[in-house]
Amino acid sequence: MSGSTASASIRDNMIAVTTGDNACTTFAECMEFVDAGDSIAYQSAVGGPLNLIEVREGGGEPSRGIIETSTWKGGEFVSTGTVAGDLVG
Repeated sequence: MSGSTASASIRDNMIAVTTGDNACTTFAECMEFVDAGDSIAYQSAVGGPLNLIEVREGGGEPSRGIIETSTWKGGEFVSTGTVAGDLVG
């Protein structure tokens, strides 16, 4: 969209470039659409659209998230599960 890799430019264009017409879940899949000149609708690891919300002027934050919980057992981290949910405001 802006043609720049500057972090401020990425931040300022994040919402616009992830709420398009073509659902995709991986970088490679999304880039196929981008390279063809099509817009993308990135689908998050939680499932469904990333749904970035406006939290400050010019930028957005994800409205959904997934957290893996773990515990330290026998000298290593052991996954105890994942928790997914929506931002509560």
